[in-house]
Amino acid sequence: MKAFILLSGALFTVAASTGVVIAHSILQGPDFLLLSRNAEAAPRLPDLDARLAALWTKEARRTEQYIIREWAGTNDAAAAKTRLLANEDDIVILLAPYYGDQTAGRIGELLKQNTELTTGLITALKNRQPDNVVKIKKRIRENIAAITALLGNERLGPSPKDFPIILTRYSESLIDGMVARAEERWQDEAIAFENALEASSFVGAQLSQSIREKSAIAVRTK
Repeated sequence: MKAFILLSGALFTVAASTGVVIAHSILQGPDFLLLSRNAEAAPRLPDLDARLAALWTKEARRTEQYIIREWAGTNDAAAAKTRLLANEDDIVILLAPYYGDQTAGRIGELLKQNTELTTGLITALKNRQPDNVVKIKKRIRENIAAITALLGNERLGPSPKDFPIILTRYSESLIDGMVARAEERWQDEAIAFENALEASSFVGAQLSQSIREKSAIAVRTK
């Protein structure tokens, strides 16, 4: 037995035997199916905005906290890094029901790579190694581009067209903060980290909007 629900421009089919939700998109036509890979694991949509916003703003705050502690060489730098990595695990868990385990896992890997690259960038800036600084910045930007492509993949729920700009602004603001700290431009550092925090809130909002618009993962049918 199946139940049919019309919601937000899509016809949802709920199979009573499995609980799997299939949404046939009226807006996108018959070439697309919207399929929730794991309806039980996905957070309820009313909770999604708050959870995505909290995780991405935590990512910005915890990155800033780690940068400050790692730069100063304090005893709690390792703990700050552990908290940052744990938040990235939480992002993967939240995204997985919508993007699938493989894509969400890859996003998590790239976020963690950038955390390690942040450590390297701090070292290169402190030791005045301009060549390494350039190389590490390049790798961070490549990872951000890859994350943007994964999150904005049309088949997995496209993000708004300005999403790449927002995510890039988030990453560049963190880099600017580290460079400003290296040059002892304290006010510029504070502004850069504040910009990163502001951009992170938009990242969460745009992802939530995208998921809400789809209500599930868009899978191209054969």
